[in-house]
Amino acid sequence: MKTFKEYLETMSLEEGLISSGSVMGYARKSKVAGDKAVAAYEGARAALKRGLAGETASDRLKRLETALDASLKGQIQMRHQIGNLVAAVVSAQIMRRK
Repeated sequence: MKTFKEYLETMSLEEGLISSGSVMGYARKSKVAGDKAVAAYEGARAALKRGLAGETASDRLKRLETALDASLKGQIQMRHQIGNLVAAVVSAQIMRRK
């Protein structure tokens, strides 16, 4: 009977499956980051739209600060989305060349 170590040495890994998994993982992370960006941008839009007629300048400034913060969080998530998408493409190209 083979030991587990001997079994691993004789087992061939399917590179296509591994490369597909890494590409799919990065693609999923990219999608999630994009969804978070959309949510942050929608939050910023909502903060800008919820002004009241009798709103004080201080309240308006706080609302604008909230909207700006949400917008910046959205931009950060867009950066994550782009980075994950680049990683997926690079992984696919590296595996394709082998």
